[in-house]
Amino acid sequence: MARRGRQGHGHEMVEVLLEEDDPPEHVDLLRGPSLPRRLGARWSTRPGGLRSGAARLGAVVGALGLVAVVAQQGSVAAAEGALSARLAATAGLSVPLDEPLREVWHLEDSWPQGRLDGDLLVMEQSAGRMVRLDPSTGEVRWSATVSGWCTPLEENGGGAFPDGLIPRLTGERLVCEGMDPTVADGWASRVVLLSVADGAVQTGPALDGAPLGTTLVEGDVVLSAQTADGRLLAQRWSPESGQTVWSHRGTEPVVDPAAGYGIAWGPGYLQIDGSRTLLLDLASGREIATPDEATSDDTAFDITGEVVTLADGSLVGGSVSEGTGLSWTAADGTARPDFPGWPVVPGSDDGSGGAVAFASLADGMLAAVDLDAQEVRWTAQASEGWGISAVVAVLDGRVLLARGGSVAVADVATGEELWSRERSTDQWGAAAVTDGRALAYVERPVQDGTGLTGPMVLTAVDLATGEVVARTPLGSGSAALLGCTPDGTVLVMTEEGGLVGLRP
Repeated sequence: MARRGRQGHGHEMVEVLLEEDDPPEHVDLLRGPSLPRRLGARWSTRPGGLRSGAARLGAVVGALGLVAVVAQQGSVAAAEGALSARLAATAGLSVPLDEPLREVWHLEDSWPQGRLDGDLLVMEQSAGRMVRLDPSTGEVRWSATVSGWCTPLEENGGGAFPDGLIPRLTGERLVCEGMDPTVADGWASRVVLLSVADGAVQTGPALDGAPLGTTLVEGDVVLSAQTADGRLLAQRWSPESGQTVWSHRGTEPVVDPAAGYGIAWGPGYLQIDGSRTLLLDLASGREIATPDEATSDDTAFDITGEVVTLADGSLVGGSVSEGTGLSWTAADGTARPDFPGWPVVPGSDDGSGGAVAFASLADGMLAAVDLDAQEVRWTAQASEGWGISAVVAVLDGRVLLARGGSVAVADVATGEELWSRERSTDQWGAAAVTDGRALAYVERPVQDGTGLTGPMVLTAVDLATGEVVARTPLGSGSAALLGCTPDGTVLVMTEEGGLVGLRP
C-alpha cells in the first residue's frame, strides 16, 4: 500500500512516498516509521514539482553517489587509522616528514657515539668529553672527560652498526679507547670504562704509542699500540680487579705505517702483519711462532667487527678486515653456508617481508637473502658511483632503498622496482629516514631554469609516488644524514662538524 504526502511550499515542496506491506499506522515524517515498521517500509523523497521518470532516476543516482562518497570517506578513515596503528607499533621511524623540520638543538665539533636506550651518546671532540643527551630536547643528562670510540664492555650482540650509522650500545659499562696527550711523545693510547647511568669513569691502562686496536678477551681488555719506531706495545687488563694481567713491549720494529700493516684477533692470539708477522699469545702476552702455540682458546671479540642478529635469530659474524663471505650460524648453533655478503640491516622493519635479510655484495649489488631457503632471492643495483647502499626500511611489503645517486622503493618479495628518484651526490653516504609515509634524504637539488645546484636540503618524498612533499634547508655546505634516534629526531652532521637535531 502506498501513501503520499507533501511538505514545504511551492517549488520547495517535497513529495514523500511511503510504501508499506502492512495496514497504515501513525508515521512521524520527521523521525521515520517506528522500529517495528522499518523492515516493511521504503522511504523516498523528490521535489513535488518533478514527476518524470528521469527526475526520479536522477534523484536515485544522486542519493547513491552521496552514499558512495560517505562510504569512501569511511573506508579512507578506516585505512588511515589502521596505517597509523601499524606505524605506531613499528620501531625505527622518524618524526613526521610531511612538512619542513626545525633545528631543535645544535652541538659543534661533535659526533654521535651510539644510542643508549632512548638517549644519544655524543663525543664533543674539541672539548674532549662525552655527553649523554635527550635527543628530543638536546638536554645534557651527564658529561664525562672521555675521548675516543666506545663499545659495550660485554660483547655487543647487536653489532657495531646494526641499523644505520649510529650504533646501539647495550650493557652498563662502555670500553672507550682514545688518545691522550703526554709530555713525552705528544700522544698516548688509553682505555677507560664509562658508566652509562651516570657517566662515572674508571681509568684503565695507557700505552705510550698510537693505538692499533682494542679487543675484549674473556671479560678482560687487551689494548695494543705502536711506538714511533714501529715496535708493538700491548697490555691485558682486568676491569673487575683493576689489575694488569700482563704487558708486552716489543724489541724489534714490526709496524711500518708508511708500508701498511694488518691486525687480526684469532682464537688465543693477536696477529700483526707488517715488516714481519708477529703472533702474541693472549693468555701470557709472550710472542709465539705459530697459532698452534697459543696456550688458551680465549676468544677475542673485535671491537671493529660485526655480529648481526637476523630476523630468524641466526647470527652473521666477522671482522671488517675479513671482507665478505661472513660466517652464518642458526639460532640453535648449527652452521649455515657463508652469508653472501656484508649484512645490511633495515633501520625499520614491520615484518611484512617475512624471513628475509639483506647483504651488500662485493660487486656493488644488494642481495635479498631468503632465510628459510638459505639462498639469494633477488639482487639489485645497490651502489652508484661512490655512494653506499642502505636499506632504509621494510614496510607494507616494500623495501626502501637509499643509494649514492638515487632513492627507490621496490617489492620486497621480487625486487621489482616500484619507483626511483635521482638525487645529487653532494653528500656523505647514502642514508635516508622514513616516517612510514614519506622518505627523506639529503641532497643539493638543481634550481629550476638554471641547471645550477642550490643550498643543501633535506628532501622528503611520498612513499607511494616519489613526489616531493617537503624540503628543509640545511645551509650552503655539505651535510650528512646520520639517521634518527628512537624518539624519531632526525640527525644531520654539517660540513663544519656540527651535529643537529631536527623535529617538526
